[in-house]
Amino acid sequence: MPRTPGSIEKRGDNKYLLRVFTGRDGNGKRKYINKTFHGTSKEAQKALRQLLRDKDLGLLVEAERMTLNEYLDKWLETSVKPHLRGKTYRGYKSSLGRYFREPLGAKRLSKVTTMDIQSIYADMLSNKLAPATVIYAHAVIREALQQAVKWQMLSRNPADFVDLPKQRGKPEMYAMNQEEISRFRTFAKHSKWYTLFELMLGTGLRPSEALGLTWRNVDLAKGTLAVVQTLAKHTNSDWKFEDPKTQKGRRSITLPVSIVTLLSDHMEKQQTLGLPNPHNLLFHTIDGLPASENSISQNVFKPIIIKAGLSKQIRLYDLRHTHATLLLLAGVHPKVVSERLGHSSIVITLNTYSHVLPNMQQEAAEKLEAFAYAVPEPVVIEASGTQRVQN
Repeated sequence: MPRTPGSIEKRGDNKYLLRVFTGRDGNGKRKYINKTFHGTSKEAQKALRQLLRDKDLGLLVEAERMTLNEYLDKWLETSVKPHLRGKTYRGYKSSLGRYFREPLGAKRLSKVTTMDIQSIYADMLSNKLAPATVIYAHAVIREALQQAVKWQMLSRNPADFVDLPKQRGKPEMYAMNQEEISRFRTFAKHSKWYTLFELMLGTGLRPSEALGLTWRNVDLAKGTLAVVQTLAKHTNSDWKFEDPKTQKGRRSITLPVSIVTLLSDHMEKQQTLGLPNPHNLLFHTIDGLPASENSISQNVFKPIIIKAGLSKQIRLYDLRHTHATLLLLAGVHPKVVSERLGHSSIVITLNTYSHVLPNMQQEAAEKLEAFAYAVPEPVVIEASGTQRVQN
C-alpha cells in the first residue's frame, strides 16, 4: 500500500507532528519535513493541507538545509517580482545583495540569528551609511524573513528583535513662492530642460512621469495630457517604461494655456533639430534615449537653484510640491488637487499639504463670518408698513 504524502501524529494535548514527504535522498531513503503544530485536531488537519499545497507550489523546502542566499533567490522570484513594480524589485534585490548576501548568504536560513543581523547594521553605521539606509535594508530583510515564517520555514523572524538607529527626518518638501519662482525662471529659461521644469510646475507631474511622456500622450488641440506610464531608469543603458505607481496615477491633466504654448514651441524645435527620437519622447538626450532624472537634477536643476540664490534645500521634485501648494492657496478644492497629482486618496493630499490647510481654514472662517454672522443694519418699520434702514 503506497504511503500518503502527509501524516499527523498526536504528541500530547493539542500538540501534533505534521510530516510531509518530499522525496528521496541519494541513497533512496525517504525524506520528510516535520513541523510541530499546536492547536485542535481540526486545525492540524487544515495546517497539513496547507503544507501539501505549498509543496505542490514548490514553496515547501527543507529550511534546515537551505542557505539564506538560496532562500532569498526563491523569495525574490516567487513573492516579490510577480507582485511589485520593477523599481521596487530592483531596490529589494540591490539591498539584499549589497548588505546581506556576502556576510550571511552561505549560512543556513534556520541558523540566521538576531545578532547576525544586528552586526550587519553596526557595520553599516560604522561605514558612515545613513540611518535611513539601514532602516530600508532592515525593512527588506524583515519582509523576506517574515515570508519564511509564513511558509513555516522559521518559527520566528530574527529581524523582529534588532535595535534600529534613529532616522533623521526626511528632507522637508519646499514650495517656492511667486518671487522665488520668478527668480528660478530667470536662470532656467536658457536651459534645454526649461520646458520640462515648466511642465512639472504647471501640472504637478512627478519627474518619472514627465520623463516618460510621449507626444502620443499630449493633445495640444484640447490642451490635455495623459499620464499612462513612467520612466524607470537605473543605469545609463538599462531603462524601461512602467505603469504609474497607483491606479489613480493613470490620469488626464488639463494644461494651462501657457504650457500648451510652451509645448507647441518645444515640438517645433524638436522637429527643426531632427534629432533621433525613436520612442517619440517629449524629453530625450541627443542620442534619442530617455533622459536621466538624476542627471538633470544634479547637473542642471541644482546649479540653477544655486545661481538663482535660492535655498539649496529645493529639489527637482519640489516643482510638484510647489504646484500643489499654489493651487491650494488659490482656493482649489483638495479633491481636484489630489486628482491632478495622481494621489491614490485625497487623505494623502490632505496629510502631505496639511501645512497649507490652516491658512485655508482661516480664510473659510472669515468668509463664513462675513456671510452668515455679519451684524445686519437695523431696519425700522414705519406706520405705513414701509421699511427703511436706520441711520
